[in-house]
Amino acid sequence: MKRAVSTGCAVFGFASDDTPILVFGGMVEYGKYLSDLYKLNS
Repeated sequence: MKRAVSTGCAVFGFASDDTPILVFGGMVEYGKYLSDLYKLNS
């Protein structure tokens, strides 16, 4: 999916192997976790 806008979240992770940057997971409220994956081209 291109140009998706992420909702605010906490407890997320990210990884980068040169480029791009991958942002994944997150928690939007106590006990509710996301399985989203966003690819950021840098």
